[in-house]
Amino acid sequence: MAREAAGLIARIKRYRSGQILTPLIDQYLREQSTKDGVQFSPETMQLLAKLHLRKPRYRGGSFSCSSLASCMRAQMLNYLDYEQIVLPNEAREAIFFNGNWLHLKWQGILIEMGVVARGPTGVPMVEQRVSLPNQNVEGTLDAICNLNHPTQWIVDIKGVGPGYWTKMKEGWIPEVYIWQQHAYMMATGIPNAMLLVESKATQEYLELHIPPLTDSSALQVQARIAALNKFIDLQELPPMLKHYPRDPQCKQCPFMLDCPKAVYREVIPL
Repeated sequence: MAREAAGLIARIKRYRSGQILTPLIDQYLREQSTKDGVQFSPETMQLLAKLHLRKPRYRGGSFSCSSLASCMRAQMLNYLDYEQIVLPNEAREAIFFNGNWLHLKWQGILIEMGVVARGPTGVPMVEQRVSLPNQNVEGTLDAICNLNHPTQWIVDIKGVGPGYWTKMKEGWIPEVYIWQQHAYMMATGIPNAMLLVESKATQEYLELHIPPLTDSSALQVQARIAALNKFIDLQELPPMLKHYPRDPQCKQCPFMLDCPKAVYREVIPL
């Protein structure tokens, strides 16, 4: 009884805080709990399998929406298609593997709920590749949904650990996520974006709305994109991070070993 009361309080809080997707998810999951649990249709399963088996996009020759707030030198080395050296790491692989399935789970749920927009051929708009071609920016957003019909929203799925979850429950959004969504909004022309966030520890979920493109952070994104392209025009690399190699970004960077000796070069074509 206490758990049911807590669930009701959480649902009321969602409505009062202006959330528009998670109340629909609450309702859908409650309905499925009275049946055989969440079941995906054969059509949804076929689409998710196709997405899972799809070849990852080539990331050289472009700047990724998800990386715009990170080290500029690393972004340029990715653009120049420098070799990425990733040491075997079972913990990181487990995290990536879990993240892939978490995305498929939520994409499947959103499709079954009927909120995912459909493209010209009728295919649900999940894993949509978008770009700002004149600015060398590309990305893959998780879903485009019709919410408060006919309003379209970009929905990006994030799985986070306890530390992030505690802060995001209070409305905090990491800058890297805001910049990523602003790039998606610029590329699609869709003025609304949100994060669908799941706690990896408890499977609780919430939604967080991204500030509009009139926000100052959107101007920062545009400035960062312009700066990156300026380095292309100059055929130069951005400077190394001040505290290389002690900076936390360096420790996870696949270009860390090449970073000090790297030079600008022509992009190696596919």
